[in-house]
Amino acid sequence: MDKKSILYLNLDDPYFSELYSNSKHLYKILEMSEKITGTKVKYLFLDEVQNVKDWEKFVKSIYDNEIVKKIFITGSNSSLLDGEYATLLSGRYIQDMVTTPSFSEILNIKGIVSRFDLIDRKVEALKIVDEIMRFGSFFEVLKEPIYKREIILSYFETIIFKDCIANNNLRDAKTFKEVVNFLVLNIYLNSSKKQ
Repeated sequence: MDKKSILYLNLDDPYFSELYSNSKHLYKILEMSEKITGTKVKYLFLDEVQNVKDWEKFVKSIYDNEIVKKIFITGSNSSLLDGEYATLLSGRYIQDMVTTPSFSEILNIKGIVSRFDLIDRKVEALKIVDEIMRFGSFFEVLKEPIYKREIILSYFETIIFKDCIANNNLRDAKTFKEVVNFLVLNIYLNSSKKQ
């Protein structure tokens, strides 16, 4: 496979903000990519596609007209394929939810693949449990040796501001954030008391 035939667009990047109001600009990006590389785009990755108005019409059009071979769309918004999107793209997509890894998957990543490994490396496995309880099991956090807390805070801010406040047009963002902070702090304090 020719790497030049792959086009990845991170639609969270402010560089693409003019696309947000008009999905027709995506056609221009496809054309520009082909001009620059001299290769037809076969695989198109649209990350955080929900930022672009009428993205689903663009995707349907290039899929139906076989402009690209495969289209991969991702987004952190749970409504990505709800309602009219699902209807418009009916029969044209496979939906897959990406979740954090399970404990057994994390053990496999760390090389603890059997019960014998688990017994032999019990101390390491218990440290992994402690780490998961403290930081969760996001892949980026698991891999990061130093800045785990910063990554978690970044995820928290993204979820609160982008997924909760912006997507639901909440007017009082300050109060919403205060309530969420109160709930998270109380959950943490209550779980600490039980230990």
